[in-house]
Amino acid sequence: MQHGHPQMTIADLLGNPLPADLVNAQRIEDIRISWRQWLSMRVKIIDEYNRIPTRTQSALLTADLFGATFHRAAKDEFDSAKRERRKALQMSGARVVFNGEKFELPELGEFTSAAANAHTLALTGRFTHAVVLAALQ
Repeated sequence: MQHGHPQMTIADLLGNPLPADLVNAQRIEDIRISWRQWLSMRVKIIDEYNRIPTRTQSALLTADLFGATFHRAAKDEFDSAKRERRKALQMSGARVVFNGEKFELPELGEFTSAAANAHTLALTGRFTHAVVLAALQ
Protein backbone atom coordinates (compact mmCIF):
# COMPACT_ATOMS: atom_id res chain seq x y z
CA MET A 1 0.00 0.00 0.00
CA GLN A 2 1.20 3.49 -0.83
CA HIS A 3 0.17 6.31 1.51
CA GLY A 4 -0.24 9.59 -0.33
CA HIS A 5 1.40 12.74 1.01
CA PRO A 6 2.17 16.19 -0.44
CA GLN A 7 5.92 15.49 -0.83
CA MET A 8 5.48 12.21 -2.75
CA THR A 9 7.54 12.11 -5.94
CA ILE A 10 7.45 9.93 -9.04
CA ALA A 11 10.59 8.20 -7.75
CA ASP A 12 8.78 7.40 -4.48
CA LEU A 13 6.16 5.53 -6.50
CA LEU A 14 8.22 3.88 -9.22
CA GLY A 15 11.89 3.60 -8.25
CA ASN A 16 15.35 5.19 -8.31
CA PRO A 17 18.53 4.71 -10.31
CA LEU A 18 21.16 2.75 -8.39
CA PRO A 19 23.75 5.24 -7.00
CA ALA A 20 26.79 3.12 -7.93
CA ASP A 21 25.54 2.92 -11.51
CA LEU A 22 25.15 6.71 -11.65
CA VAL A 23 28.80 7.12 -10.63
CA ASN A 24 30.33 4.29 -12.68
CA ALA A 25 28.19 4.06 -15.82
CA GLN A 26 29.86 4.76 -19.14
CA ARG A 27 26.54 4.74 -21.03
CA ILE A 28 22.97 5.56 -20.04
CA GLU A 29 22.08 1.91 -20.74
CA ASP A 30 24.40 0.86 -17.89
CA ILE A 31 22.23 2.56 -15.26
CA ARG A 32 19.91 0.11 -13.53
CA ILE A 33 16.73 1.08 -11.69
CA SER A 34 15.73 -0.19 -8.26
CA TRP A 35 11.99 -0.61 -8.87
CA ARG A 36 9.60 -0.35 -5.94
CA GLN A 37 8.38 -3.74 -4.71
CA TRP A 38 4.72 -2.75 -4.76
CA LEU A 39 4.82 -2.45 -8.58
CA SER A 40 4.91 -6.24 -8.97
CA MET A 41 1.94 -6.82 -6.67
CA ARG A 42 -1.28 -7.81 -8.37
CA VAL A 43 -3.43 -5.44 -6.31
CA LYS A 44 -2.09 -1.94 -5.75
CA ILE A 45 -3.64 0.25 -3.08
CA ILE A 46 -2.99 3.97 -2.99
CA ASP A 47 -4.38 5.58 0.14
CA GLU A 48 -5.10 9.31 0.35
CA TYR A 49 -4.60 9.71 -3.39
CA ASN A 50 -5.96 13.25 -3.16
CA ARG A 51 -2.89 14.33 -1.12
CA ILE A 52 -0.40 13.30 -3.84
CA PRO A 53 0.95 16.21 -5.95
CA THR A 54 -0.70 16.57 -9.35
CA ARG A 55 2.46 15.71 -11.31
CA THR A 56 2.89 12.46 -9.37
CA GLN A 57 -0.82 11.62 -9.76
CA SER A 58 -0.48 12.06 -13.52
CA ALA A 59 2.55 9.78 -13.65
CA LEU A 60 0.69 7.15 -11.68
CA LEU A 61 -2.38 7.23 -13.87
CA THR A 62 -0.57 7.27 -17.21
CA ALA A 63 2.47 5.06 -16.51
CA ASP A 64 0.52 2.06 -15.27
CA LEU A 65 2.67 -1.05 -15.77
CA PHE A 66 -0.20 -3.09 -17.17
CA GLY A 67 -0.87 -0.82 -20.12
CA ALA A 68 -4.00 0.88 -18.84
CA THR A 69 -4.19 4.60 -19.42
CA PHE A 70 -6.90 6.59 -17.72
CA HIS A 71 -7.86 9.55 -19.88
CA ARG A 72 -10.76 11.91 -20.32
CA ALA A 73 -13.19 10.45 -22.79
CA ALA A 74 -15.65 12.14 -25.10
CA LYS A 75 -19.29 11.66 -24.09
CA ASP A 76 -19.94 9.04 -26.81
CA GLU A 77 -16.84 7.04 -25.73
CA PHE A 78 -17.95 7.22 -22.11
CA ASP A 79 -21.53 6.13 -22.87
CA SER A 80 -20.35 3.25 -25.06
CA ALA A 81 -17.82 2.02 -22.48
CA LYS A 82 -20.40 2.34 -19.73
CA ARG A 83 -22.84 0.09 -21.64
CA GLU A 84 -20.14 -2.51 -22.35
CA ARG A 85 -18.76 -2.44 -18.81
CA ARG A 86 -22.21 -2.99 -17.29
CA LYS A 87 -22.34 -6.37 -19.01
CA ALA A 88 -18.94 -7.45 -17.63
CA LEU A 89 -18.74 -5.67 -14.24
CA GLN A 90 -20.83 -6.28 -11.13
CA MET A 91 -20.22 -4.74 -7.70
CA SER A 92 -21.77 -5.78 -4.43
CA GLY A 93 -20.31 -4.43 -1.19
CA ALA A 94 -16.63 -5.42 -1.02
CA ARG A 95 -16.98 -7.90 -3.89
CA VAL A 96 -16.42 -7.16 -7.56
CA VAL A 97 -16.81 -9.55 -10.48
CA PHE A 98 -15.28 -8.48 -13.78
CA ASN A 99 -15.51 -10.81 -16.79
CA GLY A 100 -16.09 -13.72 -14.42
CA GLU A 101 -13.03 -13.02 -12.24
CA LYS A 102 -13.86 -12.35 -8.55
CA PHE A 103 -12.16 -9.76 -6.37
CA GLU A 104 -13.03 -9.72 -2.67
CA LEU A 105 -11.33 -7.15 -0.47
CA PRO A 106 -13.49 -6.81 2.67
CA GLU A 107 -10.82 -4.87 4.55
CA LEU A 108 -11.42 -1.94 2.18
CA GLY A 109 -15.15 -1.73 2.84
CA GLU A 110 -17.85 -1.23 0.26
CA PHE A 111 -16.71 -0.28 -3.26
CA THR A 112 -18.42 2.78 -4.69
CA SER A 113 -17.01 2.96 -8.21
CA ALA A 114 -15.04 0.93 -10.69
CA ALA A 115 -13.31 1.43 -14.01
CA ALA A 116 -11.66 -1.23 -16.12
CA ASN A 117 -10.01 -1.98 -19.40
CA ALA A 118 -8.53 -5.22 -20.72
CA HIS A 119 -5.55 -4.96 -18.36
CA THR A 120 -6.47 -3.17 -15.13
CA LEU A 121 -9.41 -2.83 -12.75
CA ALA A 122 -9.54 0.41 -10.68
CA LEU A 123 -11.78 0.56 -7.60
CA THR A 124 -12.67 3.24 -5.06
CA GLY A 125 -14.34 2.74 -1.71
CA ARG A 126 -16.73 4.58 0.57
CA PHE A 127 -14.44 5.13 3.59
CA THR A 128 -11.06 5.97 2.08
CA HIS A 129 -9.37 8.05 -0.59
CA ALA A 130 -7.61 4.91 -1.82
CA VAL A 131 -7.61 3.84 -5.46
CA VAL A 132 -7.16 0.07 -5.73
CA LEU A 133 -5.55 -1.13 -8.98
CA ALA A 134 -5.83 -4.84 -9.77
CA ALA A 135 -4.01 -6.49 -12.68
CA LEU A 136 -6.33 -8.52 -14.88
CA GLN A 137 -3.58 -10.28 -16.86
